[in-house]
Amino acid sequence: MSLLRKLSFILVALGLLAAQSAILVSPAYAAASRVYAKDVKEDKNVTLVGTSLRPNTRYNVYLSKYGKYPANAILVGFALTDEAGSFTKTFRIPGRLVDIAKIGINLTSSHGDTASNWFINATSSNNTPEEGSPPFTFKVTSVNKGDSVKIKAFNLPANVTFDVRMGKAGSQGINGTRVGELRTSKGGTVTGTFDIPEALKTKSQIDVGVENENLGIASFVRINNK
Repeated sequence: MSLLRKLSFILVALGLLAAQSAILVSPAYAAASRVYAKDVKEDKNVTLVGTSLRPNTRYNVYLSKYGKYPANAILVGFALTDEAGSFTKTFRIPGRLVDIAKIGINLTSSHGDTASNWFINATSSNNTPEEGSPPFTFKVTSVNKGDSVKIKAFNLPANVTFDVRMGKAGSQGINGTRVGELRTSKGGTVTGTFDIPEALKTKSQIDVGVENENLGIASFVRINNK
Protein backbone atom coordinates (compact mmCIF):
# COMPACT_ATOMS: atom_id res chain seq x y z
CA MET A 1 0.00 0.00 0.00
CA SER A 2 1.41 3.37 -0.95
CA LEU A 3 2.06 6.02 1.66
CA LEU A 4 -0.71 8.20 0.21
CA ARG A 5 -3.23 5.35 0.39
CA LYS A 6 -2.15 4.60 3.99
CA LEU A 7 -2.70 8.21 5.01
CA SER A 8 -6.10 8.27 3.32
CA PHE A 9 -7.10 5.07 5.16
CA ILE A 10 -5.98 6.48 8.53
CA LEU A 11 -7.89 9.72 8.00
CA VAL A 12 -11.09 7.85 7.08
CA ALA A 13 -10.72 5.60 10.15
CA LEU A 14 -10.21 8.58 12.44
CA GLY A 15 -13.25 10.27 10.95
CA LEU A 16 -15.41 7.23 11.66
CA LEU A 17 -14.16 7.03 15.25
CA ALA A 18 -14.89 10.72 15.79
CA ALA A 19 -18.42 10.29 14.44
CA GLN A 20 -19.04 7.32 16.75
CA SER A 21 -17.69 9.28 19.74
CA ALA A 22 -19.98 12.19 18.94
CA ILE A 23 -22.97 9.84 18.96
CA LEU A 24 -21.95 8.21 22.26
CA VAL A 25 -21.52 11.48 24.19
CA SER A 26 -24.58 13.25 22.80
CA PRO A 27 -27.71 11.50 24.13
CA ALA A 28 -31.06 12.98 23.15
CA TYR A 29 -31.81 13.95 26.76
CA ALA A 30 -28.82 14.76 28.99
CA ALA A 31 -28.49 13.12 32.39
CA ALA A 32 -27.64 16.41 34.11
CA SER A 33 -30.24 18.11 36.29
CA ARG A 34 -32.89 19.58 34.01
CA VAL A 35 -35.30 21.05 36.53
CA TYR A 36 -34.63 23.64 39.21
CA ALA A 37 -36.41 26.05 41.55
CA LYS A 38 -36.17 29.57 40.16
CA ASP A 39 -38.11 31.24 42.96
CA VAL A 40 -39.53 30.09 46.30
CA LYS A 41 -42.13 31.62 48.60
CA GLU A 42 -41.59 29.77 51.86
CA ASP A 43 -44.35 27.22 52.60
CA LYS A 44 -46.51 28.73 49.82
CA ASN A 45 -45.29 28.07 46.30
CA VAL A 46 -42.30 27.31 44.12
CA THR A 47 -41.61 28.32 40.52
CA LEU A 48 -39.93 25.50 38.63
CA VAL A 49 -37.97 25.77 35.40
CA GLY A 50 -37.44 22.77 33.15
CA THR A 51 -34.81 22.67 30.39
CA SER A 52 -33.56 20.10 27.85
CA LEU A 53 -36.63 17.92 28.41
CA ARG A 54 -38.65 16.17 25.69
CA PRO A 55 -40.36 18.80 23.51
CA ASN A 56 -44.15 19.09 23.51
CA THR A 57 -44.46 16.61 26.37
CA ARG A 58 -46.53 16.48 29.54
CA TYR A 59 -44.59 15.83 32.75
CA ASN A 60 -46.15 14.97 36.09
CA VAL A 61 -44.60 17.06 38.86
CA TYR A 62 -44.01 15.54 42.30
CA LEU A 63 -42.75 17.19 45.48
CA SER A 64 -41.59 15.26 48.53
CA LYS A 65 -39.43 15.53 51.60
CA TYR A 66 -35.89 15.25 50.32
CA GLY A 67 -34.78 11.63 50.08
CA LYS A 68 -38.33 10.25 50.48
CA TYR A 69 -39.27 9.86 46.81
CA PRO A 70 -41.26 7.97 45.63
CA ALA A 71 -42.75 6.65 48.89
CA ASN A 72 -43.95 10.04 50.15
CA ALA A 73 -44.22 11.91 46.85
CA ILE A 74 -47.13 14.30 46.32
CA LEU A 75 -48.42 14.98 42.81
CA VAL A 76 -48.75 18.77 42.65
CA GLY A 77 -49.69 19.11 38.97
CA PHE A 78 -48.20 18.83 35.52
CA ALA A 79 -46.07 20.86 33.14
CA LEU A 80 -46.18 20.99 29.35
CA THR A 81 -42.89 21.58 27.59
CA ASP A 82 -42.59 23.77 24.50
CA GLU A 83 -40.88 22.93 21.23
CA ALA A 84 -37.49 23.49 22.89
CA GLY A 85 -38.27 21.10 25.76
CA SER A 86 -38.63 23.89 28.33
CA PHE A 87 -41.24 25.15 30.77
CA THR A 88 -41.68 27.61 33.63
CA LYS A 89 -44.58 27.07 36.02
CA THR A 90 -45.50 27.82 39.64
CA PHE A 91 -46.80 25.09 41.97
CA ARG A 92 -48.32 25.28 45.44
CA ILE A 93 -46.27 23.67 48.20
CA PRO A 94 -48.56 21.05 49.81
CA GLY A 95 -49.56 21.34 53.45
CA ARG A 96 -47.68 18.12 54.25
CA LEU A 97 -44.45 19.87 53.23
CA VAL A 98 -44.97 23.07 55.21
CA ASP A 99 -42.01 23.63 57.54
CA ILE A 100 -39.97 21.00 55.66
CA ALA A 101 -36.62 22.68 54.96
CA LYS A 102 -35.40 20.55 52.04
CA ILE A 103 -37.91 19.50 49.35
CA GLY A 104 -37.28 17.11 46.47
CA ILE A 105 -38.51 17.69 42.90
CA ASN A 106 -39.27 14.81 40.52
CA LEU A 107 -40.63 14.95 36.97
CA THR A 108 -41.93 11.91 35.09
CA SER A 109 -43.39 11.49 31.61
CA SER A 110 -45.26 8.64 29.92
CA HIS A 111 -42.19 8.23 27.69
CA GLY A 112 -40.11 7.19 30.71
CA ASP A 113 -38.09 10.41 30.77
CA THR A 114 -37.41 11.72 34.30
CA ALA A 115 -35.64 14.63 35.96
CA SER A 116 -35.02 15.48 39.61
CA ASN A 117 -33.48 18.05 41.92
CA TRP A 118 -34.20 19.67 45.29
CA PHE A 119 -34.64 23.14 46.78
CA ILE A 120 -34.51 24.95 50.09
CA ASN A 121 -37.97 25.89 51.35
CA ALA A 122 -37.11 29.52 52.11
CA THR A 123 -38.16 32.71 50.37
CA SER A 124 -35.49 33.66 47.82
CA SER A 125 -34.44 33.14 44.22
CA ASN A 126 -32.23 30.41 42.74
CA ASN A 127 -32.75 28.03 45.64
CA THR A 128 -31.50 24.93 43.88
CA PRO A 129 -28.00 23.61 44.46
CA GLU A 130 -25.67 23.52 41.45
CA GLU A 131 -28.02 25.72 39.45
CA GLY A 132 -26.33 29.09 39.95
CA SER A 133 -26.60 29.22 43.73
CA PRO A 134 -23.13 29.80 45.22
CA PRO A 135 -22.19 27.62 48.21
CA PHE A 136 -22.51 28.71 51.83
CA THR A 137 -19.18 29.76 53.40
CA PHE A 138 -17.99 31.86 56.33
CA LYS A 139 -14.77 33.36 57.66
CA VAL A 140 -13.53 34.76 60.97
CA THR A 141 -12.84 38.47 60.53
CA SER A 142 -11.45 39.17 64.01
CA VAL A 143 -10.73 37.53 67.37
CA ASN A 144 -10.76 39.32 70.69
CA LYS A 145 -8.72 36.62 72.42
CA GLY A 146 -10.39 35.05 75.40
CA ASP A 147 -13.48 37.16 74.83
CA SER A 148 -15.26 37.10 71.47
CA VAL A 149 -15.12 36.14 67.79
CA LYS A 150 -16.52 38.08 64.83
CA ILE A 151 -17.52 36.10 61.73
CA LYS A 152 -18.86 36.91 58.29
CA ALA A 153 -21.01 34.38 56.43
CA PHE A 154 -21.77 34.37 52.71
CA ASN A 155 -24.64 33.04 50.56
CA LEU A 156 -27.08 32.28 53.36
CA PRO A 157 -30.57 31.26 52.15
CA ALA A 158 -33.24 33.75 53.19
CA ASN A 159 -35.11 33.10 56.44
CA VAL A 160 -33.03 30.02 57.33
CA THR A 161 -31.41 29.90 60.76
CA PHE A 162 -27.81 28.70 61.16
CA ASP A 163 -26.51 27.75 64.60
CA VAL A 164 -23.08 29.04 65.65
CA ARG A 165 -21.15 26.71 67.96
CA MET A 166 -17.71 26.68 69.55
CA GLY A 167 -15.73 23.67 70.69
CA LYS A 168 -12.20 22.51 71.40
CA ALA A 169 -9.73 22.16 68.53
CA GLY A 170 -10.46 19.05 66.50
CA SER A 171 -14.19 19.05 67.22
CA GLN A 172 -15.10 21.13 64.13
CA GLY A 173 -17.66 22.75 66.42
CA ILE A 174 -19.81 19.60 66.36
CA ASN A 175 -21.78 19.23 69.61
CA GLY A 176 -20.02 22.36 70.82
CA THR A 177 -21.50 25.14 72.91
CA ARG A 178 -24.18 27.06 71.01
CA VAL A 179 -23.19 30.72 71.19
CA GLY A 180 -25.80 32.23 68.87
CA GLU A 181 -27.26 32.11 65.37
CA LEU A 182 -27.07 33.68 61.94
CA ARG A 183 -30.16 34.60 59.95
CA THR A 184 -31.12 37.03 57.20
CA SER A 185 -34.53 37.86 55.74
CA LYS A 186 -33.08 38.72 52.32
CA GLY A 187 -30.42 36.06 51.94
CA GLY A 188 -26.78 36.71 51.20
CA THR A 189 -24.11 38.03 53.57
CA VAL A 190 -24.47 38.47 57.32
CA THR A 191 -22.02 39.21 60.15
CA GLY A 192 -22.14 38.50 63.86
CA THR A 193 -20.02 38.72 67.01
CA PHE A 194 -20.16 35.84 69.49
CA ASP A 195 -18.79 35.45 73.02
CA ILE A 196 -16.29 32.68 73.68
CA PRO A 197 -17.76 30.26 76.28
CA GLU A 198 -16.13 30.23 79.71
CA ALA A 199 -14.83 26.67 79.26
CA LEU A 200 -12.93 27.72 76.11
CA LYS A 201 -11.58 31.13 77.12
CA THR A 202 -8.16 29.72 78.08
CA LYS A 203 -7.84 27.29 75.16
CA SER A 204 -5.10 28.16 72.68
CA GLN A 205 -7.23 27.04 69.72
CA ILE A 206 -11.00 26.90 69.21
CA ASP A 207 -13.14 25.45 66.42
CA VAL A 208 -16.00 27.69 65.35
CA GLY A 209 -18.78 25.89 63.48
CA VAL A 210 -21.82 27.19 61.60
CA GLU A 211 -24.51 24.71 60.64
CA ASN A 212 -28.11 24.03 59.71
CA GLU A 213 -28.71 20.41 60.63
CA ASN A 214 -31.98 20.05 58.67
CA LEU A 215 -30.33 21.13 55.42
CA GLY A 216 -27.14 19.21 56.06
CA ILE A 217 -25.06 22.38 55.61
CA ALA A 218 -22.08 22.91 57.91
CA SER A 219 -18.68 24.59 57.92
CA PHE A 220 -16.04 25.35 60.53
CA VAL A 221 -12.93 27.48 61.08
CA ARG A 222 -10.15 26.93 63.65
CA ILE A 223 -8.98 30.10 65.38
CA ASN A 224 -5.99 30.95 67.53
CA ASN A 225 -7.05 32.19 70.95
CA LYS A 226 -3.60 33.06 72.28
